[in-house]
Order: sequence, then C-alpha cells, then structure tokens
Amino acid sequence: MEKDMKKFPSYFGVFVDARGRAGGLELLWDKMVNLTLLSYSLHHMDASIKLEGKDIEWRFTSIYGWVKTHFKAKTGEMMFELKNHLDLPLLI
Repeated sequence: MEKDMKKFPSYFGVFVDARGRAGGLELLWDKMVNLTLLSYSLHHMDASIKLEGKDIEWRFTSIYGWVKTHFKAKTGEMMFELKNHLDLPLLI
C-alpha cells in the first residue's frame, strides 16, 4: 500500500498491512490538513483533524468490522469504546 504514496506526493498516509484475506487499511490526507492518528487496528483508524487556519477540530473514525457473524458484536463494542475516547464532533 505504501507504494501508492508515490502516486500522491502531496498527501500523507497511514497503513495497516493486510493479514490473511483481509485487504488492509489505508488512510491518506492532504498535507494542508493537520491529522493526528489517535489509534488503529486491523478493524479501525481513529484520528483528530484540524484544517489549517481554522479553529474547528473534529474526529474521523473509519471502521472495518469483523466479517464473521459470531464476531459482529465486537464491531459495536469497538465503536462504543472509541466514542468515549474524545469528545469532538465525529464522522464515522
């Protein structure tokens, strides 16, 4: 995935490598955006974002939940736990 960065020289990126059949996760953002990665796993990326020259800070959480039916509740548990980490406007 990191090879993709050569295609986007004006962007920063964070990557979670593929495991087994999982395709991995990739988050790219413009270098003009102040993004702080708060946490990540095979199933999520959580970041706070502040645009240059703006006083507004917000949060972006990307979810790639568990595929197997018997693990679906773990996705909800993870979202509930992440929600409690930081009190900012949130986009999931």
